[in-house]
Amino acid sequence: MDCEHPVRLYGLCAICGKDVSAEYILSERLIVCRDEETTESQNEAERIEKETQQRLLSVRKLSLVVDLDQTVLHATIDPSMGKLVGQPGLEIYPVVLPESPGQTYYIKLRPHLREFMTSMASLFELHVYTMGSRSYARAVVELFDPDGRLFYDRILSREDSGISEQRKDLKRIFPADDSSVLVIDDRADIWNYSRNLVPVPPYINRFKTTPSLLLTEDDSGIEGRTDAVITNDSDNELQLIQRILESLHDEFFQRMEKGQRADVKEIVDERRKSVLSGVSIVFSGVIPLGIPPSHFEMWRLAETFGAGCQTQIKEDTTHLISLRNDTDKVISAVEAGIVVVRPEWLFECIKQWRRVPYEMFLVADLPIRETRSIEFDPDELRAMREELEGLEDLEDSLEEFESLDGLDEEPARKRMRMGSESDISLI
Repeated sequence: MDCEHPVRLYGLCAICGKDVSAEYILSERLIVCRDEETTESQNEAERIEKETQQRLLSVRKLSLVVDLDQTVLHATIDPSMGKLVGQPGLEIYPVVLPESPGQTYYIKLRPHLREFMTSMASLFELHVYTMGSRSYARAVVELFDPDGRLFYDRILSREDSGISEQRKDLKRIFPADDSSVLVIDDRADIWNYSRNLVPVPPYINRFKTTPSLLLTEDDSGIEGRTDAVITNDSDNELQLIQRILESLHDEFFQRMEKGQRADVKEIVDERRKSVLSGVSIVFSGVIPLGIPPSHFEMWRLAETFGAGCQTQIKEDTTHLISLRNDTDKVISAVEAGIVVVRPEWLFECIKQWRRVPYEMFLVADLPIRETRSIEFDPDELRAMREELEGLEDLEDSLEEFESLDGLDEEPARKRMRMGSESDISLI
């Protein structure tokens, strides 16, 4: 008889000890636990999840899933980074993985990471979800959580996700209920633009890229993209993300206390939609050829934050986003008095979760808007001139009436002015 117990460890049933390494469950999907040798049935995972959620809510905590690479740190194999190891304030650490002892990876922690994680741990139960390897993830997390107090063993890696998977799925961690789960990641596409996601600007814009090899999973197990050297490390993105997460956390529990439905997805939707509500965007010279506009990431992000996107300028278009100042759409937008801004304006709105003023993001050297003079028909001008001459005659008549003895001047003046106003209204 097949073993039906819900937990397996090292190929053995954790309850009865039976060897179940060759068995599989047809009716229940197996869920990988936080260590590489333990799996649970989906029913068991859902039961544990519900208990955990109730425990967290009772102490006013939600769950926060954290991506690693380009979200809270930067990784490179550039040997020049080794010269910066140990320099005060830079937080650069060498990491050597057991499976590649001849290779050193240099990990640069994002500024304010330690303070951010400590603050978030008071409001959330923290999880790591990375497409990097398990050994890489654990080595990196130890840099800012050496005693495991923040993440414990809540680390999900690409081995746990399935090496062929190209997307992240919250059901791998929360198979039953994600209503109290938030995610921070620099990539929205890998989450299929999940409603739980709070996007984070990638931690690469403070680096100067240099010619180097593009790392693959086989090379290192990290999510590396391009190597870099530090040019400016004034990044404050985690402080901004902290304020957003704190606000979402507070709104969730305010709704709970009022007896209202509390779901982070609904709260996130409402907050994001309000950012660009009423904004209608057209892109020019931004979307690569061959990509359907509605599939372009900037288009999808703009819609996620409440904007309407169009391919052509219409009467309700409010903003044209362009990298150039000489496209046909730009010229048309200028003629129509539509604001023409660089993509950075959209990114800044998304980053801050508020509509920022566009003046600092205007496209430079726009064509001058043509001023069009009003043209009148010669006959119309002649008629208008005659009307004005008639008004002058009326004013002369008024002066004659006022000079007569015994005439009530005020009614006369009022009658004459009423006649003048009537004439003016017909012009």
